[in-house]
Amino acid sequence: MIDAKNFITNTQNILIDLLNPQNVDEQKQAIAPSTAEQAVQQVDYKKHIIVFALAFFFFVMVKNAWLSDDAYITLRTVYNFIHGYGLTWNVGERVQTYTHPLWMFLL
Repeated sequence: MIDAKNFITNTQNILIDLLNPQNVDEQKQAIAPSTAEQAVQQVDYKKHIIVFALAFFFFVMVKNAWLSDDAYITLRTVYNFIHGYGLTWNVGERVQTYTHPLWMFLL
């Protein structure tokens, strides 16, 4: 877990570095002993964040995978309707191909 005092100190040091780039070397020498521990903690947090982001991405992708297929079906049905073939997937077939009529008529 992040120590609040170290976190505040690191944040202050980063802000000072951004505002005064001349003091960077002096500050690095002053905080060098604890840098290794902080680097290990930061790497661990970065790994956790990356793993969480990938898991979230795959969850959303699997949950919404049907959307692209359904959208393509609707767009083809709208295309056929605009060109005078009716609300069908294939020209000449009398099959309802859309699952959401209000959205289709909005398109």
